[in-house]
Amino acid sequence: MIQRLLVLLPQQISSLSLMIAIAGAALGGILWLGGSRFSRTLMTLISVSTGGLIGLQFPKWFSIGLEGWATAVLGALILGISGYLLHKLWVGMGLGAVLAFWAALGTFVVCADPKGWNWPASPAGATVHRQLVDVWNSLTPEARKLLPFSACAALLSGICASMLWPRVGSVLLYSAAGVSLMAGLGVTVLNSTKREWLKVIPSQTSSQVIILICLVAFGAILQWRSISARTPAPPAGEGGR
Repeated sequence: MIQRLLVLLPQQISSLSLMIAIAGAALGGILWLGGSRFSRTLMTLISVSTGGLIGLQFPKWFSIGLEGWATAVLGALILGISGYLLHKLWVGMGLGAVLAFWAALGTFVVCADPKGWNWPASPAGATVHRQLVDVWNSLTPEARKLLPFSACAALLSGICASMLWPRVGSVLLYSAAGVSLMAGLGVTVLNSTKREWLKVIPSQTSSQVIILICLVAFGAILQWRSISARTPAPPAGEGGR
């Protein structure tokens, strides 16, 4: 699986990009082993940043005669409050997004063209929307048919799991997100600097999937035990009330 995904990665990256990738992989390690301990704070920061970015572009998208900074502050305020008060929902959406990402990658690998796949050449100055359309059209018909269903099913599964079992959803989110960052950015760094080290990775897809699942399970169990250890026990005499 990883060998097929290497075609998506650049062969060489700049020094700044390399440093960002290394920092992102280190951040993934922190999330993998202990992200759930700071879940509410992280979700609030993410929602504030998301609201600010959306608000900054809002006047351009809808041709509204307002300054971008005004809508950015409003968006950051609204989504920031929702990230703090609706923490369980944001965790569910985050877990769903991570699972949808992996489902999309899995569909891409399973339905890949046997002849290989390369990034489509978009015209110079093409918009992001145009580039995304070109990437979508370059996929095989089977991938274009199955990818929306697999991604939506994974998204809904993550949201429902977090709503039903909040603690399970929280530890799974940060463990899966951390492993995703470590694997994706780590492979990017090795592909650009120490490509021969990639030979250590097992070539069979089943072995790679088992390793990823074991890493996610280890991080989730470790965070679960950490949360349980920090949860105060009920006062003596109140157990039967």
